[in-house]
Amino acid sequence: MLADDLKEHRQRVVATDRSLPQRAGRAFKKLEAAYAMHTLAAQQRALAHVMVETAKTKRQSKDRIIRVTSLVHAESDVIRMAKALLALAGELQAAEHKKKHPADVEIDQQSAA
Repeated sequence: MLADDLKEHRQRVVATDRSLPQRAGRAFKKLEAAYAMHTLAAQQRALAHVMVETAKTKRQSKDRIIRVTSLVHAESDVIRMAKALLALAGELQAAEHKKKHPADVEIDQQSAA
């Protein structure tokens, strides 16, 4: 639409409902405020994850220190997650096989030596 068309359309709408421009302006202000609050809240959530201090946890050995930090990823890495699940399933299956067939484990250890 051209500017003239828009002006004509506004005049026709105002003729049918005189308070519409004022109500629309107020609604737009509320919408802008809600958007600003949403954006601010999202920024604060992101900063909360990034600004976590490094935590130190000592184990039995005095030489070993484990540092724990948080990582922020906007999107989940589905391929990495699938690989982790497959690795976990393989470990669980191997542990279950070891429980059911302990003789196989002894044979494997003897052949490896």
